[in-house]
Amino acid sequence: MVDFRYHALSLVAVFLALGIGIVLGVTVGDSLVSDADRNLRESLREDVTEARDEARDEQALGSRREEVIEDAAPAVAAGRLRGARVALVALGELPGTVGDSVEEAIEMGDGDLVRTAVLAPPEFPRGGGMRRQERLGRRFGRLMETGGAAARRLRAAEPRRVSGNLAGPVQAVVVYRHPPAEPDDDEAARELELREAFEEGLFAGLRDNVVGVETIETDPSQVGWYEDQVIASVDNTDLAAGRLALVLVLQEAALSSVTGERPEGSFGYKDSADEALPDLR
Repeated sequence: MVDFRYHALSLVAVFLALGIGIVLGVTVGDSLVSDADRNLRESLREDVTEARDEARDEQALGSRREEVIEDAAPAVAAGRLRGARVALVALGELPGTVGDSVEEAIEMGDGDLVRTAVLAPPEFPRGGGMRRQERLGRRFGRLMETGGAAARRLRAAEPRRVSGNLAGPVQAVVVYRHPPAEPDDDEAARELELREAFEEGLFAGLRDNVVGVETIETDPSQVGWYEDQVIASVDNTDLAAGRLALVLVLQEAALSSVTGERPEGSFGYKDSADEALPDLR
């Protein structure tokens, strides 16, 4: 007969072995999980560091590229707009960065920014319904292109809105559209409809010598709107590359009355751009 103490010792040995196995399993498991967690964190840390280094390298490369363009742009642009008279029309507002950049680009190409108009329809010019606004837009388009006595009377009545030399026609027109606010009530929606009617009329009154502009910070971008108006555009006029692109597109616009071809394409650094620069000719 087997002694009871033998059974008791056997049971104790079994439970002891189970306990040791559990302790060892937990310890080994914790160690494996800890090692995996440490490896994952190290891998993620390396990925973040690598991504930061790449971003820093890209930023440095972009800065050097912009410096090269800024140095080369005056030589490339020189004389391309010689004799060209250019008008600037702003719809809504005219930020200083836009006005200064456009003027700098035109001067770089040896052109002359002769007149500027800042229009804020339907506040200015004030008109009636949709058809009235469209007719006003057509009239303003012609006035800004041709100048003359009617344009000078407008400047006298609204010196804060219209400025510059209004004697004689211009060879090209730069248009900046300040992004309109999203309407939050019926009145604001109606005002936006009137503004859009004026804008449609304005482009109907202008010829094929129009270029749309914005800066790299313009949000939301108006490039799609310029495309709807079937005009070329530059989305980064606040940068050296954008000012050079504007000179090249304005050169085509100024020659459109001779060549019969309007400038085409969207240029700049945004995703909507076809190319950074037009072809150098």
